[in-house]
Formats: sequence, structure tokens, C-alpha cells
Amino acid sequence: MMEPIRPPQNIAIIGAGIAGIACALAISRELSPFVPDLKIKVYERHDVLSTSGGAINLTPVAQRHLAQLGVLNELDRMGPEGGADVDAIELFSMRSGRGIGSINFTDNQGRGFGGYKGRRVMRIALSVAMLTVAERTRNVEIVFGKKVIGGEEFADRAVVRFQDGTEAVGDLVIGCDGVHSAVRTKFVDVNRPAEYTGLSFLQATIDTDSLSSLPHFRTSSLNISRHGSMLASYCDRDREQIFAAAIVQFSREALSLYRLEPGQDWATQNKIRCALREEIRDRFRKCAIPCIKEMIESKADWMLYPVYQVPPGGRWCLNRVILLGDAAHAMPPRDESAAYALDDAILFSRILASYRSEPLTEVFDAYETLRRETINRAFKESRRMWERNRDMGLLEGRLKEWMMTFHLKTNEHAREAAWEFDATKIALPTPAPKGWTHDRLLNASGEDLMALSDTQRTILFDGLKITHGEDSFRQIMQEMDRRYLAQVESSKSEEPKQQEREPLAPFVDTLNSLFQGTETDWGKWGRWDAVIEEGLAPYRGFISKVDRAINLLEFQWVEQPELEGVDAAHVARRFNEKALSRGFATSACLMVTPDSLESVLSWPCLSSVRHERQGIPFVVSVSRRASAPRLPLGLGDEDVAGAGFKGYLNVAVESIVEEFNPIVALQMMNLHTLTVKFRHDNDIWCSSDR
Repeated sequence: MMEPIRPPQNIAIIGAGIAGIACALAISRELSPFVPDLKIKVYERHDVLSTSGGAINLTPVAQRHLAQLGVLNELDRMGPEGGADVDAIELFSMRSGRGIGSINFTDNQGRGFGGYKGRRVMRIALSVAMLTVAERTRNVEIVFGKKVIGGEEFADRAVVRFQDGTEAVGDLVIGCDGVHSAVRTKFVDVNRPAEYTGLSFLQATIDTDSLSSLPHFRTSSLNISRHGSMLASYCDRDREQIFAAAIVQFSREALSLYRLEPGQDWATQNKIRCALREEIRDRFRKCAIPCIKEMIESKADWMLYPVYQVPPGGRWCLNRVILLGDAAHAMPPRDESAAYALDDAILFSRILASYRSEPLTEVFDAYETLRRETINRAFKESRRMWERNRDMGLLEGRLKEWMMTFHLKTNEHAREAAWEFDATKIALPTPAPKGWTHDRLLNASGEDLMALSDTQRTILFDGLKITHGEDSFRQIMQEMDRRYLAQVESSKSEEPKQQEREPLAPFVDTLNSLFQGTETDWGKWGRWDAVIEEGLAPYRGFISKVDRAINLLEFQWVEQPELEGVDAAHVARRFNEKALSRGFATSACLMVTPDSLESVLSWPCLSSVRHERQGIPFVVSVSRRASAPRLPLGLGDEDVAGAGFKGYLNVAVESIVEEFNPIVALQMMNLHTLTVKFRHDNDIWCSSDR
């Protein structure tokens, strides 16, 4: 008879940052009722609590989770150093000084989300508050001066080795040691180092009374320019200090020249400080906001903090070791990094307690399936936002300002929903029937599923819906169907396969049978208009000039029998021959192919389409120059960007109006530059936020 599985008793957490201490506090709260002799040790590589980093933003969800861990009360007891309340982050144009919009942490009545607003607090103050709570927790101990150099797993334990010759042994090891995690790079996923994003923070703390100009914001601001953005926010309750952080593009080669390091002599450090001040002045010297102008002209000690990321898709765990927070999924910060670390800690601790009679591998699986999709979406959104901080040309910078209001409005509902999130209340999956993993389900036969009881099948499917979401659950079911059909297909002889590959009817007749109509002009089927309108809808009703521009938008369809089956070069010749008005006489036209037509018709924006979206709806953009003869590539030309451009590329329909059309109409760049990262002809160009 097998012995029952016991929950972990000795837990080692690597890293005493926000994620590490939050994890210790959350596990103590969730697991202590079931494990009376629970011991949690947190190992920190620094000899004392690190004072590096500036002020961080605590969103409503971050404050909620800190309150649940007992940390928020401790912050409040710190007085002015406990941070400044933030009702909103106001956005301004550094070029004109005008307001662009705001990210509000309160509703129209001034109430926070779920009782909590925002807060800007120095990272060291938050660390001290968390450390104080941890020291009061009876089964949590924090040990400093422990730098990880490696580790090893055994059947019943995991061992972490430190530089000083000691080691930590635990039933469970949790890596919370940040973006440059040693647990990740020396233990869990050795081939996954952090990547530099190309962007950096230049930050400083400035005394409010040193400024002669009145700050233009109430509590916090983000000031936009084409050379990056600058955050300016009070970081103490008495508003005596302003935390300023410029978010700028910085080459990897320049990092070593501008980094202040221990051991540098005074002359070197002074030279670096002067260079950083000059960098700030060069970027923002034309700022139209008086107090920001004063900040960049001041003699503040600016510090450079490169921004690194750990892209999605890597390994998060072994059998007894798991990564949480930035160690697993560091992303470009968007003022919510603390919230994600707290989410991780609370969700993992709840699953650990709920699955206390299950192997740790199942605990890890349940956590990953509940968390990974959310993190992937957040990473994509963070990367999209950070791309706006790269250096831009004058026209692109203006477009960035104009579109910011619409982006804020479009994402408002998603932001507010995220701030209502409570990791203590989210439904957790019930442990699946023994032996039933995600991979086994995908490859299961009907007989395997029928062998489960009704209750077991319900638990299995409900758990997948909770961990993956309804949409992903449907995709799992579709994948099961696909694999089953592939098995059936492989058993067929070649003759039936060949017959099934033959078209059954002309394409227009297929459309008529699918939509039960008589229209043969595919541009009037409503599918194209629906795709375009879905992209335009969020921008309607705010600015009259924008509404007028939308109403003037027109697509001119050219549908002639002689164009059936022609190539891109022929389409380019016809485009060059046509007498077009100024609005249509751009550097490229759009071409509909059978594949692009199918992609648009398959897009589920109308209820008449009965299947899920399997790809991005696209059309083919054809350059005017596609009709010109292409010269053969010479020796070495393969390495020249755009040398192999064929004169056309696939473009996502949803990116045409907002992103692609300005590039074509204003000739902002050559089309071949958009294909530099294409791997093959089937790639589709789309905007960075897709």
C-alpha cells in the first residue's frame, strides 16, 4: 500500500524581494493550518536589504493583496514614507504641454476599485514594510548573504548551493530572485538568460521645494515625447519629494559607459553623472512643461536602470523547484510589476494548500495552466506599450500623441476589470483524476473517456475550463477532434484522399451555399466592412474631426473577370495604369487572393460564421514597383535588408486603417522594410499590439 503524500514541510524561497517575501507570507497563511511544523526560509543574496530601485506604483489590485498579507497596515504606520495616494496618472504632451488623458484609479465618485486606489511608494519603504511583517511571522526566517551558484534535485528533496559553501535543503524550492534569477539560469532553465529590451530608466528623486514652477499634475503624471516618456510623481504623503523617471531608448553598447558600479573612483562616477544629466537634457530640452523643464535642467543625480525581460515560453519548474514573479516571466514594467508578483504568490500558495495531498508536479501543472495564459497576454501588452517609448520621427511622434487618447479609452474597461481582481477569490481547479494530464486528454480515445465516471469527467472538464478559460477549453476539444480525424485520415488509402482534394464547386458557388445569397461582389458580403468597423468603433464619438475622417474612409473595389488568377506583377501594372484621385494614388494597392478571401470569411465577427477564428484575416499589399523586373541577387545580397523583397506582402486587415495605411499614404517607409523579420511568404504583417 502506497504511503499518502504529505505536503511540503521545509520550504526554501530564493530572493527577499516583493515576490519572495509575499510568497513566504502567503504560504504561511495558507499551509500552516495543515502543516503545524511548517518552516519557511527566505535566502537573499545581498548582505543587507537592497536600497536600489526607485519608486513603484501600487495599483488597486496590488494594494488589495498587500492588505491581505498584512503589509498595507505596516506601510500606513510608516507615515509620510509609506507613499503618496494616487487617484490618477495624468498624461501630458511634452511638445505642447497639453493634457492627453488619464489612467484613473477611482470611479466618477472618487471611490477606489474594491476599496483601493493607487499609491506611489519608494521600493525600499515597501521592502522594509514587508520585512517587518515577515519577521513577525513565526514560521518565516530570512537569511542574508546567500548567493546561489547551483542546485540539484533528488527524489525526496531539492538542494540549493551558495557561494559561501553552505546549502539549503527543502521539500520545495521556490525561485523568486528576479529577472537575473540564478535559480533559473543555474538550475531550472539554464539556456534562458534575461534579454535587454533596448529601453532603460533614467531616474532621480527631486525635492519639491527646489522647483520654482508649480507641478502640473495632482499626484502623478506621465509626460509623452517622441524621444521617450518621463514619469513624474510624488512618492511621499507630504509631497516633499518627486520621483522622476525617463523611459528612453538606450543601446546595449552604451550601457557600460553610463552605469555606476561599486568600486569606481569619484572622478569616474562624477563623469557618468554629468553624462546622464546631458543625456536627459538632449532628449527633453524642448519640453513645454515648466516644472519638467526645471527637473531636466537641475543637477539631480540621475541613475541608469536597464530594462530586461524574460520572454514567454520557457520552463517554470522541475519536480521540486518552481519559479515565481520576474524569475519566471519578467516583462517590461507598465507600473503593474508588483501586482503580478503578488498575484503569483497568493495563487501559488492557495493551489499548494488545495493540492496538499497531490505530488508537487501536479501542484506545478495546476499553477501553470491557471497562470501562463494570463502572463502571456500581459507580456504582449507590456511589449506593445513599451514600443511607444522608442525614438520616433516628428510625424510618428505626433501620431503617438493623437492616438494616446483612443488607446486609453479603448483599454479602460480591461484596466478596471484587472484592478477588481482578487487572487484569494478566483476559482481553483479540482485535482484531476489520477493519471489524467493535459497530454493524455489530447490523445485519449473515446473508450478512455467513457471509462471515467460522470463525476470524474465533470471534474476533468471543469478543471480545464477554470485553468484555461472557456475559449481555450474549446480549442482543446478542437485539437482532440483534429487528432482523431488525423488518425482516421492516416488509415485511408491514397485514392479516397485524392478525390477529397478535388474542388467540389467554383468558389463563388461555395459562398452562395454558405451564406445562402445571390450576391457575387465579395466586397459587399459585409465581412470586410465588419472587420474594418470593429477596428474603428472605439474611435467614434469622441472628436468630430476623427468622426469626419472615418466617414470619408472609402475602399474602391476593382472586380473584373480578366483579373481572375493574375499575379502581383499584373495587378501592379493595372494599378499604375489607372487614373486615380489623390487619396487612392498611394505607393501600394491591396490584392485579394483565394487564401486572403478565405481568411476574411473565416473570421468570426458575424454570427453567421459557425466556426472559431483559426488565423488572422489578411489581404496582399502590392507595391507599385512590383511590375518592374527583379534583378537576380548578387553575391552577398542575401544579407541586405529587403534585397529579396518580391514586391508584395500579406497585411492583417485589422491593421490597415490605423497602422498600415499611414505608412503607405504618407510614404513613411519602404514596404520591404516591413518584411525584414519575415521568415517565409506566408507571414502576415500586423501592428505591434496584435
